[in-house]
Amino acid sequence: FRYNISHRYSSPDRLGVKIADKVINFASKEDVDIITGCLDLEIERHNGKYRRYIYNASLLFGREGKIIGVYRKHILVPFGETNPYRWLTPKFLEDFRRSRGGSNFSSGKEYTVFSRDYLSFATTICYEAIFPNFIGEFISRGANVIINLTNDGWTDSYKGHWQHFAPNVFRAVENGVFYIRSANDGISAIISPY
Repeated sequence: FRYNISHRYSSPDRLGVKIADKVINFASKEDVDIITGCLDLEIERHNGKYRRYIYNASLLFGREGKIIGVYRKHILVPFGETNPYRWLTPKFLEDFRRSRGGSNFSSGKEYTVFSRDYLSFATTICYEAIFPNFIGEFISRGANVIINLTNDGWTDSYKGHWQHFAPNVFRAVENGVFYIRSANDGISAIISPY
């Protein structure tokens, strides 16, 4: 059996549930939809043992007072969000990587396209924006807007922020769609297909 906590908000802790309650109440009160980044936890039980899957994700909170959907990041940053060689890495090196902010997220599998009113859109997270075929898959599944959520706090370099931003422009033009980029540190923009 699988238990997906995003049915009861997407957070592995009680504080996250309280925050999600506030976001849901705000969305309902203001009659708006809100999309935000979050952690999403899934617990799987197999033969009496439990396994946790933690995802870097985005949630769509609907104006009707509920969660509409979740997108789980597919392409994880090697050594930052996942260690592709964890089974080969000595414990002290893995501990060092984790102490410097490294995570061990699970990779999402679904190409989620959200539909609200007249708009069909997909969210991508961080550097997923640099992969043309990946973005194209969302377009082929009906997305007419792409939203990229990112935390560019990994670099305090002005040039680094622009380098991370630039591929978004190419994805908008290649696919003929509006591209919205929301960065909590770095460059946020609305990019036209032109």
